[in-house]
Amino acid sequence: MEVPTNKPLSYDASKAVLKSMNLETREAINKRIPSLRVIDSLFPYELEKVLMSTDRLNFNDREWFFIKRGNDHCDLMMSSGTQEAPIRRLDMSADAAYRKLFDAYIRNGTRIRTLYHTDIPEMLMEKDPEELRLKVQNLELPAAFMGNHVADYEHLTRFIDLGTLKGVIYQMNSNNRAILDKPEIWLASDKPIGSRFSWGQTYYDDVLDIFKHYEKEKGAVPWKHPRLGNSFHAHGVKLSMEGGRNLVMFGGATKKYKWFDIAPWTFDIEVMAADV
Repeated sequence: MEVPTNKPLSYDASKAVLKSMNLETREAINKRIPSLRVIDSLFPYELEKVLMSTDRLNFNDREWFFIKRGNDHCDLMMSSGTQEAPIRRLDMSADAAYRKLFDAYIRNGTRIRTLYHTDIPEMLMEKDPEELRLKVQNLELPAAFMGNHVADYEHLTRFIDLGTLKGVIYQMNSNNRAILDKPEIWLASDKPIGSRFSWGQTYYDDVLDIFKHYEKEKGAVPWKHPRLGNSFHAHGVKLSMEGGRNLVMFGGATKKYKWFDIAPWTFDIEVMAADV
């Protein structure tokens, strides 16, 4: 008996397959197989990187920049990686275009590995947190959120399933005195083993300067991070804490540099067991 080789997937099987695919593959299927668009629309995307600001949206390596040109039209600049598309004139306001794009990619249950946030888009302020819950692993914020923008941060986290949030990174330039004070505060604290905090840095030389500062001023000793193996960035310094703990300092590259990266490097502090 001949077994057919081109039998289409069942409805349930199609749903299972689509859920496991990345953004780019699902978009390609959407374009080529219109019959699957309804099924595809049922499931939120899984995104590696998302940046939201008042006039920009980035999903993975793609960027959309909306330029206001009037109440009923706007210009749209698009790019993917290093390639830029010609500017397009849209017959809708920048706000309407932003909302349409946002709703196409960000749905209730969307999973985001890293969410970068520079400011709160106005349209997000109007969303209902009960109807838009995002599953975010890492939230990266500019240093301003540590002080004057507490209300913005609290509003943003209303949309995030905090049970999925693994880390919050505040990006701060090393010229800010606070970056030198933070390890001092942690040394006198009861932070448990495993506590970690990161600051974005513009230059890795700034990270090395912080190591030198603590070696000279506090007697920190050279140290290698066991999780980073033999890489150059495994090198750092450590200071002893009470309770069988060490405060360790290290750094490294965060991601491939793009225009929206406030800093492509990090300076990290972590509390580790003294015997590590």
